[in-house]
Amino acid sequence: MTFVDEEEDATGDDQAPSSSSARSARRTPPEMDALRARMIHEGYPLAGLTRDDMNRVWVSLTEKRRWPQLQDLTGMTEGALAERVKQIRQQFKAANKK
Repeated sequence: MTFVDEEEDATGDDQAPSSSSARSARRTPPEMDALRARMIHEGYPLAGLTRDDMNRVWVSLTEKRRWPQLQDLTGMTEGALAERVKQIRQQFKAANKK
């Protein structure tokens, strides 16, 4: 399964996404930044998000999307963020065991 980060596809076209999570496909970069910061603070999973949306946030964290903005939002250094992502990885693995 491949996830596309919404801020990379923020072309502004009016074409509606075909997926059932149309809202998540239209999140702005600052909205995604806020979700990443929320995951850093709250961990995985995030209440109020679908599994697909949580996974999009998770993938964007592991790929260090907009890392400088996340550092600003959380007040954490790159090293502290990397350590927190390691902790969240354990939560992710536990939540997604089959």
